[in-house]
Amino acid sequence: MPLQCDAPLDLLLFPTWLVPVEPAGVVLKGHGLGIRDGRIALIAPRAEALKHSAIETQELQGMLLAPGLVNAHGHAAMTLFRGLADDLPLQRWLKEHIWPAESRWVDEDFVRCGTELAIAEQLKSGITCFSDMYFHPNVASELVHKHGVRAQITIPVFDFAIPGARDADEALRKGVELFDDLKHHPRITVAFGPHAPY
Repeated sequence: MPLQCDAPLDLLLFPTWLVPVEPAGVVLKGHGLGIRDGRIALIAPRAEALKHSAIETQELQGMLLAPGLVNAHGHAAMTLFRGLADDLPLQRWLKEHIWPAESRWVDEDFVRCGTELAIAEQLKSGITCFSDMYFHPNVASELVHKHGVRAQITIPVFDFAIPGARDADEALRKGVELFDDLKHHPRITVAFGPHAPY
């Protein structure tokens, strides 16, 4: 990946191993990765990379530099319910514990705190993109934007009242509004998430 201009790189990294997105299945040794304006601007053998000036250079000996991982299924704000009767069968867990707890506690502030925690935990684990289906998806999308991660935010659709929507029609209406607001966002995709029948 040759540089497109002679401006200095913001950051030049030299990991022991580098896994590029393309070509697939390749692990590079002895390479550097340069970043400019928040984007990868250079992947080159060490000798070639060192020909480019950089504001900051980091040696990452013994480290792997790879694309971010993807969490393809999640309910981010539910991190705040971690450990709540999680040893029970699904239906009992939902009906006797989760749904009553959600009815009592879930509002926009709950979703904000839980999603912020989930994003921090995911980033610590190398996850930079996630799919989320939970109440108040507008709040989750604000946090995705704030923290610079990528996400598919799904609009939960139930045939009964949920936090943030009285019924399926209201959930769909709010979902269309969110889709319209975010349809050009570079890191957020909005989708509909009809829930399983109960």
